[in-house]
Amino acid sequence: EGTLTRLMGDAILAFFGAPIALEDDPHRAVLAGLDIIQSIEPYRDAGVPASDPGA
Repeated sequence: EGTLTRLMGDAILAFFGAPIALEDDPHRAVLAGLDIIQSIEPYRDAGVPASDPGA
């Protein structure tokens, strides 16, 4: 239930609680972050190098 606002290279900016706030927005935001971490594990395990936006 978050709102994706921007994709920046390998980063994602999303809002929770906008435009309508829900009581469990913080909890849902954390769950979304954990889901993202879990979804990229196969890439890490496959040896795909992390990107370096400062490079």
